[in-house]
Amino acid sequence: MFNMKSVFLRALLALSLAIGVAPAFAGPTYKVSFDTSTYSGPGFLDLQFLSGGFAGLSFANVSNLSGDFGTAVLDNATGDLASGFRIANDSGFNAVYLQLQLGGMFSFDVSFDGADLSDGITFSASLLDENEINLFGDLPLVIIDLSPGVPPVLGPSPGAEVAVVPEPSDALLMLTGLALLGFTLRRRSLR
Repeated sequence: MFNMKSVFLRALLALSLAIGVAPAFAGPTYKVSFDTSTYSGPGFLDLQFLSGGFAGLSFANVSNLSGDFGTAVLDNATGDLASGFRIANDSGFNAVYLQLQLGGMFSFDVSFDGADLSDGITFSASLLDENEINLFGDLPLVIIDLSPGVPPVLGPSPGAEVAVVPEPSDALLMLTGLALLGFTLRRRSLR
């Protein structure tokens, strides 16, 4: 016998699963924060997004910038300080170069989307002084490497922290699934 309510519930379950699949193809969001209180004067934050030879078109999305930032120079990137930056990996050099005033706390979020993110994509952030000399020698502030067999976050420099931000869509998908499961079990017990 055809039951319209059953068909509707199954369609609702399929829709909630389809909505939850899109975030699964995106990389995680990382919160990068760093303290520059031991430095003073003008400086620069150099954000670079590079890919290996096998990676397809992908993007690094830098958002929620906090700190005393100045003007930005974009190379194969779009956006601004207020809305964030989207850096593509489809040319040789992909970067956002931000002026800043050293001496305080800075932070930003970075997430990735696009092609298969496990094909050798690297995001790095370097902190430079006013003469464009790296404050940590040859080491960047942080490297996020999405290559197979490599830990995703490599060595934040002293004073820097990197944390993975939980995705709200994951919690929403789990709650939707639990609600539908509870509804189904309740419905079966009433029969």
